Amino acid sequence: MSRFSIIKKQNQRQKEFWDRTKFDKKHFFNNLNYEVRKYYYSQENIIDYDVLDYLEFKDYTEKDNVYVEVTAQVRIVTYENGKIKSKIKEDKYIVMKNKEGSLELNKGTNMIKCPSCGASISAIEGSCSYCNYEIKYLQDWILVNNQ
Repeated sequence: MSRFSIIKKQNQRQKEFWDRTKFDKKHFFNNLNYEVRKYYYSQENIIDYDVLDYLEFKDYTEKDNVYVEVTAQVRIVTYENGKIKSKIKEDKYIVMKNKEGSLELNKGTNMIKCPSCGASISAIEGSCSYCNYEIKYLQDWILVNNQ
């Protein structure tokens, strides 16, 4: 099978995934990229990474949670023993739909409504200053596992 045929099939499977699930692609990719960035830059020797291509998306439900497993081709740049090294590898990310739903930020401000008491609070504080409700997560999708 030619490289072109493989890419064409891969693109068709991805189109079918997005058409079937009706997930908001913009929010999904914004959340996924944010989570992946946190994952790689939290590792000691990684100084840069690039997602070269998203290869596959699989969704499933487990215990009332919706998950998407994303397979990607990634270039990882590390600094080890005084040398910069680069390698390309295939990584899998598993993201879970945030059951509580994301909190929408208004453009130009960091103010949100507390999901518990409705007070206007700063999204960067982490908890409501009125009722002490903990603002757990602002993302629609949360990275739960990287393999």
